Amino acid sequence: MVALDVLVKGFDEYYEIIKMLSNIQIFTDDELLLSDIEYISKRIDIPLDKINELINIVIVPSCAAKSIRGDMDCQLSDFMVNIGCSAIDDVLNGGFPTGRIITISGPSEIGKTTIAYSVVCSYLLCKNARVIWIDTSGTFSVQRLIDIAQQKNYVYESDFLERIGIIRAFDIWGVMDGANEFHHLVNKSIDNHDLIPGIIVIDNITNPLSFLMQREQVKGHSIMVSLLRNLHHISCQNRKVLVLLINSTVKLHSTNFSAFSSTELKPALGTTWPYLSDLDILITKAPNNVDYSSANILEIIFDRYGTLLGRWGLFTIVFSFSMS
Repeated sequence: MVALDVLVKGFDEYYEIIKMLSNIQIFTDDELLLSDIEYISKRIDIPLDKINELINIVIVPSCAAKSIRGDMDCQLSDFMVNIGCSAIDDVLNGGFPTGRIITISGPSEIGKTTIAYSVVCSYLLCKNARVIWIDTSGTFSVQRLIDIAQQKNYVYESDFLERIGIIRAFDIWGVMDGANEFHHLVNKSIDNHDLIPGIIVIDNITNPLSFLMQREQVKGHSIMVSLLRNLHHISCQNRKVLVLLINSTVKLHSTNFSAFSSTELKPALGTTWPYLSDLDILITKAPNNVDYSSANILEIIFDRYGTLLGRWGLFTIVFSFSMS
C-alpha cells in the first residue's frame, strides 16, 4: 500500500486527480485499485479514461505487480515450449518461455484452450514430464488432446496420458488446492531429478475469481493476490515450470490494451490483471473489412521483461484441432 501523492511525483498532470480522490477518502493505490472506477469518475467528475490512464501509467507498473509477486525475482529460463504453430511460435521467438506465469485472454471458441492443449502435447514429449490441468468449466477433453497429438505426428511414451493430472475445481478453493498439489510436485522434483514438474494449466481462471469478486471485491482481490503469489513462487522455484492461465475477455469501455483500434475487448478480471502475469496474451478476431478477416490476432499486451511487448501474429484454427 503506497500513498497516491508519493506515486505521482514526477507526473504533475495527475496531481489534481489525486487531490480530488483524497476528498472522497481515497489516499492509497490499494484503495483506488479496489474501488469502482466508473462510480469514482462520476463522483469527482473526471473522465473515466483519465483515471484509467493514471492507473495504467503510474500505479499498476509501480505497485500491483510487485505486491502480487512479493518482490520476488528470478533468473530467466532459456527453456522454451513450442506451440507447434509457426505463426504463434514466431511471435513468441520460439515458444512459451518457462519459469513464468503466462495468461491467454480471449473470447470463447477463439483457440485459447487449443493452444494450451498444444503446449501440453509439446511438453509431454519430455520423458517423465508431468502436467496438472485444473478444469473449472468441465470442458477438458482427453480425446481432443489425443487428436491434437496425432495431427502433429507426435510420438509419445506409452504412459503420456498417465502423466496428466486432471483436477475438476468448482470454486477458487478448488483451484488453490490444485495449485498446492502442483507445488508439492515441484518440491518432489528438487530431490528427484528424473521428475520434471512441467506445466500447470488453469482453464479458466475467470469463472471462480469473477464470481468471488462480484460478491466481495476486497476479499476476492485478496484471494487473487494470494493465488498469484503462490504461482509465482512455484515458477521461481523451478525454472522449467510453466504456469498457464486461461482468461476470458469483457467489453472494452475505456483503456484499450490492444495495438489495434478495432479491438473491442480486454482481459477480464479488472484493470490490473494484465500486469499480474509475466506475459499476457490477447487473442481477438481480425476485423471483417480486411483480407485476413477469417484469422485470429494474437498479440502480446504485457511482458514483464519487455522483450516481446507489442509483437503480434495471425493464426487460424482448422477443424477445431489443428493450427496453421
